[in-house]
Amino acid sequence: MNVGAILLAAGASVRMGGPKQLLQVRGEPLVRRIAKTALRSKVESVVVVLGCRAEEIGPVLEDLPVLLALNGSWEQGLATSIQVGLASLPPATTAALLLTCDQPGLDARVLNRIIKAAGEDALARVACAYGETVGIPALFGRGWFPRFRQLRGDRGAKTLLQGEGVVEVRWEEGARDLDTPEDVARWGIDER
Repeated sequence: MNVGAILLAAGASVRMGGPKQLLQVRGEPLVRRIAKTALRSKVESVVVVLGCRAEEIGPVLEDLPVLLALNGSWEQGLATSIQVGLASLPPATTAALLLTCDQPGLDARVLNRIIKAAGEDALARVACAYGETVGIPALFGRGWFPRFRQLRGDRGAKTLLQGEGVVEVRWEEGARDLDTPEDVARWGIDER
C-alpha cells in the first residue's frame, strides 16, 4: 500500500489563543514534530495543509521533505483542509493517513501499526481507539476519497468512522491532545 500522510495544520487554534502548530514541545514546534514523526513512519509522502498563519508556520518545515499545500478556504472548516490534502497527494497514493498537530505523544510506531492493520484494502478504515471513542490518526483507503469530497464545514474524518468495518488500533495516548492552554498545563508539556 502506498500511504500518504496528510497533516492538517490550517486552523486558527482559537481556543489555544495562538497557533498551536508553533507551540514548542521540547524545543520543537508541534507541527514540525508531527511532520518528522510521519517521515519516520512507513508513509511514502507527507502533505502539510496550511491556512491560517501559513507565512509563520511554513518556514519551520522548509528543510523537511514534505509538500506544503495552502488551503485558501481554511475558514470554511476542516473538510476543506482534508480535500486540499487529498488533492495534493501523489497520484500513486492508495491510502491517506490523517494527522493533526495537537497529539504530542504521537510516534512512528503507532502510525506503522495503523498502516499494517490496513493491509492492501482499498476500502480500509483504520482509526485509533482511545477512551470511549475512535479518531485520528486514521487511515482511509483510496475507495473512501470520493466521500471526503462530499464533506462540508467542520465535518472531518470522524463522520466516516461510524458503522461497521472500522479496524481499531488501541492508542490511549491519543486522548492527550492540546486545544487550550489548560491542556498544555494539564498534560505537563515542556514548552522549552
